[in-house]
Amino acid sequence: MTFIAQAEQMNKTIGIVAHVDAGKTTFTEQLLYDVQAIVQKGRVDHETSFLDHHVIEKERGITIFSDETTFTYEGDTYFLIDTPGHTDFSYELEQTLHALDYAILIVSATDGVQSYTKTIWKLLKKHDVRSFLFINKMDLARQSLPTIVRSIEKELGTTLLEMNDAEDESKLEDVAMLDEQLLHAFFEGDLTMQQAIQRAIDQQSLVLYSSGSALHGEGVQPFFHTIHERTKTTYDCSETPSGFIYKIRYDSENRKNCFIKLTKGTLELKDSLTLRGERKKIHEMRTYRGSEFLPVQRVTAGQLVALIGFDQGQVGDRFGDEQKELMIERLPAFSAAVESIDPSVPLHTLYERFQQLEQENPTLHVQWNAAEQTLLIEALGLIQLEMIEQLMDERYGIAVRCLEPTILYKETIATETMGYGHFEPLRHYAEVHVLLSPNPPGRGMTVSHETNSNEVTSGMLKEIKEAVLHGGMTGVATGSPLTDVHVTILAAKGHMRHTAPGDFKEATFRAMRYALERAETVVLEPMYSFEASVPSTIIGKFYQDVERAAGQLNDPIQKEHAIEITGEVPVATFARYADQFASLTSGKGTLSLDFSHYAPCHNEEEVIASIGYDRTKDPQFTSSSMFCTKGAGFSVPSSEVASMIHIDPKTYQK
Repeated sequence: MTFIAQAEQMNKTIGIVAHVDAGKTTFTEQLLYDVQAIVQKGRVDHETSFLDHHVIEKERGITIFSDETTFTYEGDTYFLIDTPGHTDFSYELEQTLHALDYAILIVSATDGVQSYTKTIWKLLKKHDVRSFLFINKMDLARQSLPTIVRSIEKELGTTLLEMNDAEDESKLEDVAMLDEQLLHAFFEGDLTMQQAIQRAIDQQSLVLYSSGSALHGEGVQPFFHTIHERTKTTYDCSETPSGFIYKIRYDSENRKNCFIKLTKGTLELKDSLTLRGERKKIHEMRTYRGSEFLPVQRVTAGQLVALIGFDQGQVGDRFGDEQKELMIERLPAFSAAVESIDPSVPLHTLYERFQQLEQENPTLHVQWNAAEQTLLIEALGLIQLEMIEQLMDERYGIAVRCLEPTILYKETIATETMGYGHFEPLRHYAEVHVLLSPNPPGRGMTVSHETNSNEVTSGMLKEIKEAVLHGGMTGVATGSPLTDVHVTILAAKGHMRHTAPGDFKEATFRAMRYALERAETVVLEPMYSFEASVPSTIIGKFYQDVERAAGQLNDPIQKEHAIEITGEVPVATFARYADQFASLTSGKGTLSLDFSHYAPCHNEEEVIASIGYDRTKDPQFTSSSMFCTKGAGFSVPSSEVASMIHIDPKTYQK
């Protein structure tokens, strides 16, 4: 078994992640103080936190933006990122995950694993971020540490090992049992505890944990020191400079900062970098420490830096030979129209400012409806909408209001169906045949091909696949985005002289629309997973509220002073329930809501009727096809397309 030896000096990026109120920011302050990165600890309740420096964060007492600082510890350079703990700002967390080498997950000893903690854990596993765990607020714990540990292991489905036990050779066999390769090395007598722990951490089969109280400075420093000893990075500074943009920020002077993670090579001022096909020289680089920044002359692999002057850069852009793709899972659940309170503010100015916010947070999906002169944005939750109002005022001096938000529905299908699309106006030509099938929930749009004709080129397939995956196809019941559908390309045909770029996209849209009109449509709605702690005296009333909201309840757990309940409920019926819950429990209960997934709509007919979508009048998508005769193109309704298509289905039917 071969293990890589730790290098003498390393660059490491570590993210602090947690559910809101777990003490994450307090932990971060204590850590920075312990490593002498700050000379005085700040506090959330005193509005003096080093990384929660934005006015909005200070006023609300929560982390909203992912901000970083850097420090050195025993020769290694660390980049520490504090992330939001509220589900409404989880897009900030997801952007940050791509830049991390390791994560520190904070769990409160008093509250344990919450619904959003589980979401964070799933994201860490998905993005292959190796993690350590700190059990905070032990000074307030009502249970013993072993009980708390067993609960965390059960909720997260992982194995925890106390950091002090990582040196105990008597536990070597237990650790080896977690990994087949380790077990083989153990029986061969070729395994030490240090090697076993290192591999178990790298394979995420084991999480080292410690406990303490960040508020009282207990346990944080030895916890981090162990992390320092147990972590390694192997970035190569000799290769071609490569990396990606993981975050965009506009500074107080409205200058665009493109935050990059350099994964290979080195960058220096005056070096040239290609982003979005544009090659430019680097004239300014910054390393941020909270609200302040320092100019940087040189950056090495594994470091984070902000580039100034690359105004075309977007989150997810890559350079060099970087292969990493940034994917944001947390999809908005609401849409809201935005208007300026001051009518003298030009609409184009409002739109431009929101476009800047969208560059920082691509999930806003800013849309301008020219016909209705309306600006629309999307959001994960109501708190985010409130924050956007405040941010526009603070940053740009523009007072705006977000109008009553609407639910973002989606559509899928329940049956398999064929679709034909033909696009042949004069001097254009493309025909596409597809098979649409239901995908498992949450899979999204996928595509494959079963074409066997030599006439179907890779260029044709690329354009068809692009239309399927990124064309924005909508369903035919409500006009909502289509999801969880697999598209099989069965056949395609072009013309040597007449087929132009975009023709196969048009034919694909028509083929998909043809199929959707003949499939069984299912409207999907966003769902919350919830966790509630409710006094036993009013548990019946809470049950009634959940059932009335079309929710589902899991078996309750009786605790000492309350009953804990989990379940799921539609966002549409529970988005504003928090105030009602606080009144119901007289402030003695807790409710955690986390947008988790889409599910079949509980009131589909009502939603379809209220939206009033007419598929025959959609300006973007149609099931009709275009044919050409005697030099003129003409439209053919979908009911007649099958009799006029040029590809015989018998050529590919089995």
